Amino acid sequence: MDGGKSRIWLRWSLAGKVFSEGSLKDDFDKVVLHMPAKAGAYSVRVDFYPGPPSGAYYDLPSPWSQSITIIAGEESPNRPLDPLTKPKRFQSCFDFNDEVADFGVREQLQAPVLIGSPVLASWSDGYGRRFDRENGLRINRLGFDARRHGGRFSILAKAYFESGSGAIVSLRSASGDRYLSIGHNEAGLWLLIPGEKGSQLLTPGKVLERGYHEIELSFSASAEGGVAIWTVDGGKRLYQDIGPLVAAWDELYLGGPDSMTAIFDGIGICYDDVAPIPPLLADSQYHRYGTGLIDAEGFEGGATGDFTLRGKAVAGLCSLSLDNGTALAYSGFLPLERAVTLTVTGVSGDFKVSAESDLGTLLFSVSLDGRVLDRTGDNRGDLKMRAGRLTLSIAPFADGFILSSGEGAPVRISEVLASSWKPVIVATGPLTLDSILMRWSTVAASR
Repeated sequence: MDGGKSRIWLRWSLAGKVFSEGSLKDDFDKVVLHMPAKAGAYSVRVDFYPGPPSGAYYDLPSPWSQSITIIAGEESPNRPLDPLTKPKRFQSCFDFNDEVADFGVREQLQAPVLIGSPVLASWSDGYGRRFDRENGLRINRLGFDARRHGGRFSILAKAYFESGSGAIVSLRSASGDRYLSIGHNEAGLWLLIPGEKGSQLLTPGKVLERGYHEIELSFSASAEGGVAIWTVDGGKRLYQDIGPLVAAWDELYLGGPDSMTAIFDGIGICYDDVAPIPPLLADSQYHRYGTGLIDAEGFEGGATGDFTLRGKAVAGLCSLSLDNGTALAYSGFLPLERAVTLTVTGVSGDFKVSAESDLGTLLFSVSLDGRVLDRTGDNRGDLKMRAGRLTLSIAPFADGFILSSGEGAPVRISEVLASSWKPVIVATGPLTLDSILMRWSTVAASR
């Protein structure tokens, strides 16, 4: 007996208009609500009925109901596009919003198969489909073969990790001799692929806590060997050498006997020679900083985004190599009255960060070793920098700036004649970068 659960009917309405209804046994106690584009306060109501209303009773409100008011705000114009909102870059792509449907560009010879009954589930600021050991998704006849694309491909997974350890996503050939699994356990993330003497289990040493995570794994694979590049929550990229890998699979799995429990926000798999590697860094940093983000560049496929290249550069999988004298200039201008933090990571080589005014003049420059020069070239002090990383906070102060690195004493730059400025990264020798992050900060300047 289910205590009448099989007959209980729920009707959901927004501002008086019904947008969803169904039985409790079919999980209509949870719904997907698409808010109106206009910001404002909206009333959401759910009516409970002992059974599906019909006839003269269909339009009558129920004596059992509950209402809440939801405030809808305007989305930030600075928000980067979620990579999964561009499904044409993916061979297979799921966003798990309303229906379980593949929005990728591959020829779909068979519909996705649900294992068990994956239900809609939510966390504090999102929702998706919960997959676990008993409830999952299988794609047959995937037809993914990266050998025809130089062995370059990426897998992108976005999910709220709930509990347990196991596979996050798995790829297999129909015969089972070729496989690739990405997962997590108490030791952290792992990658499982065939090896010369059995399976290779590769671990980048990244342990993830319970919560929402965005994981991207990009490959350059061949029969001779290759490299796998992890991007986790938009943080520092982790590089791993891999052995020979035949990058061709027929099936994709989420959930199932060997999986962990997670609420999936989306997943995609793509060839990286068709479109650049998905820009996960920008999406992850927006998720972290919200409207505090100015710009984030991960150089996926060598793309420079909102930075303009001045000179020659060579694109890597997730990096950009600049010739000596080549510069990357931000395409916009930043107001002098707001504090900004700039972080440049994955540094191999030497460079400086210059601040150009809206008048085209130099305001100051900071080299990778921390030396600060003013507009006349005089040394104003030194900032403490970490190896392979430059972090620079620029805060307004009187008629100039206070510059700091988060460690050691700050340096003051005065007599700044400008109303706005832009950062320019200049290679002072061969240089390789893998990310740039700019955000508004709350750095407090002091005398």
